[in-house]
Amino acid sequence: ALEVGKKIKSLQVAKCEATSEKDKTDIVEYIISELGSLERMDKQIRAAMSEMLMRNLANVERATGSLVDSLGEGSAETVDEE
Repeated sequence: ALEVGKKIKSLQVAKCEATSEKDKTDIVEYIISELGSLERMDKQIRAAMSEMLMRNLANVERATGSLVDSLGEGSAETVDEE
């Protein structure tokens, strides 16, 4: 997810490719008719990726916390170095 996020950071719909020029024109026209601009689409894509990364981070934090709990953090005696 992180690597995809890095790529999406610089994504510009205007520079994307399609299988044909007609497809690209149709896609661009649709985006503009629905959102008003390609830049707005870029922002929506980045916002969606940001939300996904934040959910991913929360899941990792939860899973790490659960693992730490199950390992019994703090229950082992520490060894003093001399």
